[in-house]
Amino acid sequence: MHIPFLCARGCYDLRVMKEESAKRVWSHIGMVLCVLLWGLAPLAGKYLFDEGAYSPALLIALRGAVSVLLMGLFLLFTGRFRKLNKSYWICLPAGLILGSAYLFQFIGLESTALSKNTFLESFSVIAVPLSIWILTRKRPGIASAFASILCLAGAFVLCGNGMDFSALFTTPTLGEAFSAIGGLLFGVNIAFTKVFVKDKDPFLYVFIQLLVMTVISFAYALPFEKGLAYSFEFRHILVLLFLAVICTVGCWILRTASIKRVSAITCAVLNPMSAVIATILSISLSFEPFSWNVIVGGAIILLAVFLSGIYDALEEKRHVHKRETPSLEMESSQDSRASASTDSPD
Repeated sequence: MHIPFLCARGCYDLRVMKEESAKRVWSHIGMVLCVLLWGLAPLAGKYLFDEGAYSPALLIALRGAVSVLLMGLFLLFTGRFRKLNKSYWICLPAGLILGSAYLFQFIGLESTALSKNTFLESFSVIAVPLSIWILTRKRPGIASAFASILCLAGAFVLCGNGMDFSALFTTPTLGEAFSAIGGLLFGVNIAFTKVFVKDKDPFLYVFIQLLVMTVISFAYALPFEKGLAYSFEFRHILVLLFLAVICTVGCWILRTASIKRVSAITCAVLNPMSAVIATILSISLSFEPFSWNVIVGGAIILLAVFLSGIYDALEEKRHVHKRETPSLEMESSQDSRASASTDSPD
């Protein structure tokens, strides 16, 4: 008499599993799409700088303003503004760090090769463990230290003027230095987020950060930026909207929705791929000449990022397992006590 019920339950479970599997596939597609778009973003920025359409700080400010407007509408329609409380004040320094990172990165992008700019952004590998150490007193592991040294070695090769030993110790240009500082600040922002923003709504957190970034970018661009440039040409506005609507708002929403069903190790492998995409496109479209320094140096930096990301993912998995084990043991002991009390005579 229970066979129809069991069949119905089995069909329901199978349908749920298929739906979850489909969601997982779409989540991975979403993450890959984000990486692809973030690889295109530096190319779009470099195009606008080479055209003399916008100066770096003003481009960040305008991109941020459009992003804040669209994300604000998204938060309004989804009712997320109701979650806003005093605890979100921590987003203000995070936004200040993020804005500074973007300023250094884009000012560096204006005067250096696109491939070097995107790979030097990976200096965040050095800043994340050091920042977490300062904020939480948690000492970095051997893997983090090794990844940092590897990243520095890759940067030396990347910024060199040849593959012989003496050419690897040339003084970096101002654009390369700014790109590296931007990467370090991105790392500080990541560490800040990991430590202080675990219980915050990710969309609301990103919105406040973008708002702060937009304010400080306008505050720097209008009075201080030399050679302030802006354009009303349709093609330039179209690229600006691509950066704001697709690469900022669209990617953040897509990434936040997708990351729930994507493993941390997969994220660690996918994240640095945007630099590879940007480099391949930059060389293919003749934005810069082919260079073995870029290929070898970039590969070393990518290896450092992979090692750091996979190590962090495994550590996080280990900590989750340690937290779950005591609760499982407690439940097991409670079940055994309950069983013993049931079996014992009155």
